[in-house]
Amino acid sequence: MNKLILRLYIVEKGEYINVRLDKRLSFADNFILLGQLYDYDFSNRQVVDPKIKKALLNDVPLCSFNFPAFMTLFIY
Repeated sequence: MNKLILRLYIVEKGEYINVRLDKRLSFADNFILLGQLYDYDFSNRQVVDPKIKKALLNDVPLCSFNFPAFMTLFIY
C-alpha cells in the first residue's frame, strides 16, 4: 500500500489536519493534490519534523523518510 497517514500542524492557522498522502510522491506533489481538497495554499511551504528540529526536503519521495503512521509534522 502506498498511502501514509500523517498529522499536519499548520502553524499559521493553528490547526491540525489528518491527511493520507502517497508515499511515492514528494511533499510538493502531495501538497498540490491536497490544495485541491483543503482551502489552504500549500505552495512554498516548509515541512518541519519537530523531533529532529529540522526542515525536510520538499522534492524527495515520502518513502525515503521512513515515517511511522500518524506522525505529526509542522507546516510553516
